[in-house]
Amino acid sequence: MPIKREKEIENLVVFTVSGKLDMAEYINAQQQVMAGGGQSEKARVLILLDNFAGWASDKNWGDVSSAEQVDPYIERMAIVGEPEWEGMASAFTLKGLRPFPIEYFDTRDESKARQWLAGAD
Repeated sequence: MPIKREKEIENLVVFTVSGKLDMAEYINAQQQVMAGGGQSEKARVLILLDNFAGWASDKNWGDVSSAEQVDPYIERMAIVGEPEWEGMASAFTLKGLRPFPIEYFDTRDESKARQWLAGAD
């Protein structure tokens, strides 16, 4: 299973993604974020890329409607991974086009990512 929800502390949701991410796992993770609280309790999402191998082939990756559905439930998102994935992760998450900030951190900087997530807007 390439994506696993590890823990939730207050409004922090942590996912570890390994291997190749497929669309079904991605949709499941989004549903977990939406089920975690109402729009008044937005989640701060931490995504840890661990032995990440990219995205599985699926013609539905171009459909951004699922991202639009989860957007009201997210306050900010941090992705922690190898530098090689930063550009692709930014494109995949539509960084700059979503209504919340998204930042990418090197694997050595997980503590910085957590600090950024905990920061005030």
